[in-house]
Amino acid sequence: MIAGVLCVVLTASLEVTPLVGDHAVIQQGQPIPVWGTADGRASVTVEWTDSAGDVEIVRTTASEDGFWSVDLAPRQWAAQPATIRVTSGDVSWSAEDVVVGEVWIASGQSNMEWPVSRSNAKGDSASDMTHAHIREFKVPHAFAEMPQSKIHGQWAVAGPQTTPKFSAVAWHFARRLNNDLGVPVGIVNSSWGGSRVEPWMSLDALDALRSTSPRVHGATKSWYDARSTAQVDADTFSAVDFDDSGWGEAVVPSSWKSIGLGDVDGTVFYRLNVWVPEHWVGKDLVVELGLIDDIDETLWDGHLIGSRVRHDVPRIYVVPGNLVTQGRHVITVANTDQQGAGGFYSKRGDLRLYVRDAPDDMIPLAGPWRWKQVSSWSQSARSTPTVVSNAMIAPFERLPVAGVIWYQGESNAGDPESYDLLFPAMIQDWRSRFKQPLPFYFVQLANLAHGRDNWHWPELREAQRRTLSLPDTGMALCFDVGNPTDIHPADKRTVGDRLARLALHGHYGHEVIPEGPRPMTLSLPGDGTAVVTFETYGGALSTRGGGPVRLVEVAGDDGVFHEASVVLSKHVLTAKSPAVASPVHVRYGWRQDPAAANLIGADDLPVSPFCLPSTVQPPTGGVSP
Repeated sequence: MIAGVLCVVLTASLEVTPLVGDHAVIQQGQPIPVWGTADGRASVTVEWTDSAGDVEIVRTTASEDGFWSVDLAPRQWAAQPATIRVTSGDVSWSAEDVVVGEVWIASGQSNMEWPVSRSNAKGDSASDMTHAHIREFKVPHAFAEMPQSKIHGQWAVAGPQTTPKFSAVAWHFARRLNNDLGVPVGIVNSSWGGSRVEPWMSLDALDALRSTSPRVHGATKSWYDARSTAQVDADTFSAVDFDDSGWGEAVVPSSWKSIGLGDVDGTVFYRLNVWVPEHWVGKDLVVELGLIDDIDETLWDGHLIGSRVRHDVPRIYVVPGNLVTQGRHVITVANTDQQGAGGFYSKRGDLRLYVRDAPDDMIPLAGPWRWKQVSSWSQSARSTPTVVSNAMIAPFERLPVAGVIWYQGESNAGDPESYDLLFPAMIQDWRSRFKQPLPFYFVQLANLAHGRDNWHWPELREAQRRTLSLPDTGMALCFDVGNPTDIHPADKRTVGDRLARLALHGHYGHEVIPEGPRPMTLSLPGDGTAVVTFETYGGALSTRGGGPVRLVEVAGDDGVFHEASVVLSKHVLTAKSPAVASPVHVRYGWRQDPAAANLIGADDLPVSPFCLPSTVQPPTGGVSP
């Protein structure tokens, strides 16, 4: 619909992003941004004091709409805590126990969000879970129609009460980095179980991809059509002269159920006429609407004055004095509900309009409002393009980070051909938005014997593998440590460790084997064999436990795959089958559950399932996966 904001309100005159709050980890070697909002044109002072007593002070002035931002000087890692203090007028805010180290974003769907308490680390001792220099900022689930500027959340220091709630993959990743680098590690955990990749992309990135890809265009057409309709609704319904006489009437505050909508999700517009007295003209006004479930975008005569995406945050918005004239005005609330009943949930006295500098000079807003339902949702926010990115990534794009770890793909397994385009586009989108090269290390889908015809896991894995063509990417494998009967395998320790290997080798330049042998080229010498050459990272191809290589298949021009015999020689695999005189394709581990695939390299790291020449199209024949 229309641009909104998402914030933690500290006072009426000063807000500071919680990303630099108590116990924060700050990325070393880069300028340290501190930002927030204050009164328009107010002076803001930001002060950094380290453990040695050294002080840095930076001053700025908020913009007309109250936004302010400063950059403190870059610092190298420091385990001893610092303090950040922000002052504006007679209001101050401070963050204690701030350390400098390495900050990583952990994102994706449920296997990234999966907590330590439900993983193979749940039995670790209290001392194992205690680490003063590993910290997590958990971004709450949220979504928004347009990019947001602020965010909820807080940093937590690893300990017996907090670590069980951390992302298990990110926890093991951070422990390995901390152990090898010797610096504090912070994780910004912005993940949401069940989410597709499209919700994590910006609208600009999706627009660009749709313009070049008929497949992505078709896959997202219904959402784009609905979005265009919603924009027209917002522009139309918030106009002062719009005729709402045909709408229903509801006594507000009230839930959607109480006005006859039942338990539905979607968007309802509310409108209320208010009459401003002459002595209010030109003065800033405050609109208080209490609690709204879940999302509101509130307008004054069609001008957005505020928005929130949480049901438990009171709506308190300012109407600038230049919009306040004598006579009739219209307050419009676009209320979007993602679960529950929707509507207004506070006491009647909590809904009011008053002069900012004279709160007792007030008009009550409880009572009859006009309303109209404009949409009901056929899909959740976790499947809706751009909306998760708007609320859970956009608010901290200015934050310096070392890189990203990502575990997602299960929810897109029904359309690997689109994912083949969407996933690399999302990576490039994030790099552009963060204005950083962002090393991006991701997890390939685990093994799962799901038996569903509409989940093409081998093809989705291949789409993930093809993404390695982007620079500064790496793929951690887990098909050998998963659970064929559980989409959420418990072994997150191995996954986190393998992601850390990629980061230590690719980003930090440590001498560590980053991954198993990676297939690089296919050659067809014409003697009935298919020859695959690997990058083996200093090791050699072998099999786990010895014995012949399993799950290698070759196919001719007919595309029918047959089991192949294999010869290994250092970094080369040669495959042939008596049923295929002239092979043109070779694939390995092409199964929903490829746990039997046994090719490994140094440190027992597995070889990824692959198909060469590469394809992400579901098979039309041959050996059934």
